[in-house]
Amino acid sequence: MSEYANYDDFYDPDEENEFDARNNKKITIGKIIKKTITYSLRLLALFVAGLLFYRIMISKAPEQSKEFLWTETSISAYNDNPSEFKAYLYKHPDNFSQDGLFSANDVYFIPSIGQFQITVRYNNSTLKRIAKEYELKEIPDGEQFVYTITDTLGNTYTDYKIISFKKNIYNYNRIVFENIDLNATKNNSQNTPQTNEEEKEEFYLLLNVYYAKDVVLSTPLGIVPVYDNKFYHEPIDLSEKLFKNNKATSGLSTPIEYEIKEEPEDTQE
Repeated sequence: MSEYANYDDFYDPDEENEFDARNNKKITIGKIIKKTITYSLRLLALFVAGLLFYRIMISKAPEQSKEFLWTETSISAYNDNPSEFKAYLYKHPDNFSQDGLFSANDVYFIPSIGQFQITVRYNNSTLKRIAKEYELKEIPDGEQFVYTITDTLGNTYTDYKIISFKKNIYNYNRIVFENIDLNATKNNSQNTPQTNEEEKEEFYLLLNVYYAKDVVLSTPLGIVPVYDNKFYHEPIDLSEKLFKNNKATSGLSTPIEYEIKEEPEDTQE
């Protein structure tokens, strides 16, 4: 038979390929399915890895959230005694409200003037939740939240300044509270090392978040821990963060206007 006798034959997928037959590599339905599943899983793994990378990138806080803010009070305190002006970073990894709607990051504090600098972050979905809960016609835009700080003894601090900014789906408020009394308990030594931790009286601060149009002090939307004297506080090197020309950080403003509502009868003593 001539070697060209079958040159125009149609390809038969069921016909055993001579090369595959010799090498025991016959193509079967099972092999096709196996290859399909293998490559599908690889593509899925690449997609998941890409999605995780994207989420990490968009959730990365902007540098502005880590900025050390200078106010007239802190500038004056530094100028009066630079060697005694100490700032610290609150080293605690889980500063979230119970429902996870709000987080507090890059918490700096200056014990000598009772100043706290806190970056609060919340997702756009938090604003959607506000719109749904209060039956708003549209999702609110701009500043919607106000803040207070309460301490171990129940003291409440309401005066602060704020800088707001956004990145992707996240909203940020960099807040500065001053005149927080860190000596409200007898044995609170702030950052002085203790020889016996059990003798150290507990002292903590909580940041309370409220919807500006519904501020009832006893029922905040979220409560976030921002200080605890039992956790390590890392000293901050201010050499590259100093103010210039005795000018405070630009952009700091007072919070939006709000009214504190009366407490419900069941919460009053």
